[in-house]
Amino acid sequence: MLYFYVNSSYLTYLFFQDVVDFFSWQSYNIKALNKRLKKIIKKTELGTESGYKLAIAEADDLLWQILEDKGYEGETFEQLIENTSRKVRINAEDILQAHAMRNSIVYDPQYKLESEKAKKTLADYEKAIKDAAAG
Repeated sequence: MLYFYVNSSYLTYLFFQDVVDFFSWQSYNIKALNKRLKKIIKKTELGTESGYKLAIAEADDLLWQILEDKGYEGETFEQLIENTSRKVRINAEDILQAHAMRNSIVYDPQYKLESEKAKKTLADYEKAIKDAAAG
């Protein structure tokens, strides 16, 4: 077993991850999360309805993934948010409304999305994602 630890790149990976964390003053996971959030927000730069719809769907998926990675349980998104809101400062009402909008976007191809409403929803998701990652 020692042979594999010495000859694999796993220990090197762990060492460099610690070095990056130390010099950047933030966790490696937080840097990756910020990078992914920027990619999601970048989809809205053109101001198209399809860009906003895609960004909202991806933000919802990212929040779900973060909460599951943190160990929160729930069979549905609503249960997951309710279990999380007791421990993390997430505004459950805003996120559940945003999730309902995401469901409308995904399941109704005729759904019309206003840019101002989309911007508010993305801001809610961004705050929830950052709070969930920090908590």
